[in-house]
Amino acid sequence: MAANLCDLNDVLLRTPLTGRTWMFGGLLLGWVREGGLMLHDTADADFALLADDADRLEASFDTLEQAGFQHIHRFPGVAGEATEHSFRRAGAKFDFFLLRVHGDRFAYCNY
Repeated sequence: MAANLCDLNDVLLRTPLTGRTWMFGGLLLGWVREGGLMLHDTADADFALLADDADRLEASFDTLEQAGFQHIHRFPGVAGEATEHSFRRAGAKFDFFLLRVHGDRFAYCNY
């Protein structure tokens, strides 16, 4: 997972998402609480970005795909506005949650 995260970082630096995402969920918890990846949570990495940057994420799909990050899910589905996109590479999953600002808080969907 650590190598995949390094590669993902390098790929994102070549996209419109540069500086627009941050660690989220278990990935952030592991970094804060344990100083690195939690051993029981090494197959999934969560990231967040503002929903206003959804177009930047979608514009990055080709670059991610070319680097081996396969787009596997779009939530809630084709008919509705996306709230999360998932990619897979080398058996690991990378989730990008689109967060909306509500006052002084973030809101997001979790499936």
